Amino acid sequence: VQTPSSFDWREQGILYVGKDLPDPARARDAWMAQSADRLCALVNAAGGRALVLCTSRANVDRFSDVLRQRTDHHVLTHGERDSGRLTKDFIADETSVLVGTRSFWAGIDAAGAACVLVVIDKIPFPVPDEPLHAARRSRAQARGVDAFVAVDLPAAAADLGAIPDDIA
Repeated sequence: VQTPSSFDWREQGILYVGKDLPDPARARDAWMAQSADRLCALVNAAGGRALVLCTSRANVDRFSDVLRQRTDHHVLTHGERDSGRLTKDFIADETSVLVGTRSFWAGIDAAGAACVLVVIDKIPFPVPDEPLHAARRSRAQARGVDAFVAVDLPAAAADLGAIPDDIA
């Protein structure tokens, strides 16, 4: 059963997409530098209170390092402590920033002002050569179906959680 969210997306949220950033597949270093600049600006504007979700462990480490060097916010990094303790520390310190990977994608229960900014480094598409995912793509292609639409997009959407149709 899927129930509607109690969160009023149109009135209480803003979706920002950094379309001007370089393509990370073609210009990784430039993307990282410009993304780090943008991340620091967003986190400072929000006064911390940010959950930064990364698709790779390397990005968790890079963004955590940059935030520690270039902001005054307490940065909590996935892997430095267990997820439960990090979440509690994040909620307790409203100016902190939590940078994490997979286990935080489902979200955390941070009511009120503890989390006002969620940053996603990129849409979490599955690794193309992961065996199960590759088999699903092959099966879709064998049936004449666009594997990106039939397999990749639904998998990424599932990782992002339920996104309301009116903002997707």
